[in-house]
Amino acid sequence: MEQVGTIEVSGNYIRFQIQVAEKTVWFLTHAYPHADEILSAILMEKFGTEEFVQKYARDDVIRVGVMFDAFDEHHVPGTEKKTEECAATLVANALGARERPELFSTLRYVKRIDTEGKDHPQAIGALIKKAHKANRHRTAAVINWAQTAFLAKLLEKKPSGDFRSEKIIALLKEQHPEAPQVADDWKKFLEECAEFQRQLFKNALDEISAKADIRENIPGPHGPLKLVVIQSDNDEVSNAGRAVHNADITIQRRTTGNVHIFTDKRAGLKLFNLARMLRIEEQIARDNVVERDWRRLADEGMCPLGVWYYHHAGQFILNGSLTAQNVSPSVLSLERIVELTLIAVNPEGFEPSRQVYCQFGKCVSTPNEPCPWYHWGLAHCRQVRKGELERTGKITKEAPDDGGE
Repeated sequence: MEQVGTIEVSGNYIRFQIQVAEKTVWFLTHAYPHADEILSAILMEKFGTEEFVQKYARDDVIRVGVMFDAFDEHHVPGTEKKTEECAATLVANALGARERPELFSTLRYVKRIDTEGKDHPQAIGALIKKAHKANRHRTAAVINWAQTAFLAKLLEKKPSGDFRSEKIIALLKEQHPEAPQVADDWKKFLEECAEFQRQLFKNALDEISAKADIRENIPGPHGPLKLVVIQSDNDEVSNAGRAVHNADITIQRRTTGNVHIFTDKRAGLKLFNLARMLRIEEQIARDNVVERDWRRLADEGMCPLGVWYYHHAGQFILNGSLTAQNVSPSVLSLERIVELTLIAVNPEGFEPSRQVYCQFGKCVSTPNEPCPWYHWGLAHCRQVRKGELERTGKITKEAPDDGGE
């Protein structure tokens, strides 16, 4: 396949031309595309047919991973629609190529890292994200570099589940014996990205030491937690916080005002409570309450108002990101976000003026005198009410039901 040339950028979207069934079409996706979108372009060029183009290339544009189109796996806000697919598997299904032996391990890999958020730090999916950070204005170079890796895997004589850089380099040497520069250039690009990340990580450590608010012994569901709060534009802050400071939660506010909240998976935290709290408080602060349903407020994806994105598998909450740069910053103060976080992760915390009743399993919130925390729908508060109703023989419809909370 040909190298990606000019990238056209419009807001948070990019597009570039590919050849599908000898026809030039635009491939449109989000900025800084992930492994599954990059692989999708390869699949279309290798297996696309005229019928495929006629069906999916509206106005000569095929949309992948965006706009809730045919090849967008993301959850549609306000609906129950979910998928366990990724963009590449959706494309493979449409091409009738899902069961091709040479694609099996690669499709399984990109689906896993996209839906579960798990990848080896030296595997191509994770490296693509690092490459984008080191090449903010060279998206075409990153895509071409990643496509070289995926094409090598598709040509592998005995397809394996090994997508680490060492394997890619070995395959490129094996497949291009007369052109050693192919493997050398691929490795050099990787090394340049790694050096950029090393420096970024070092700078992140310096920033945390200089200005982070580090809080310890925070009550959590499985024991004391450690929180790092920082104002920084460094993309390695959360990694540095986890790796060196053993942070269970990192809250980062950028100079734009956008906020990222990450957790360490070892802490076993679930952020359903926090997602609800941030989303309802954001609506109230903006004087635009469009969603109060507790289940919907804990839903995966970007909803409501398009401010807070919640990822269930990774248990992180983002107010904008590298691939969603047009998200408006939260109007909540950093102090308020920290306050809500501390409340959200404490399963034994209740509204101070009523906690004596709550701790004894009695909710005294009423429609005429509602508890200030009632509208958040905290899981442990609902559990108190459920237990009280069960003891009195009444029927309840508010048993916790948050897709795994």
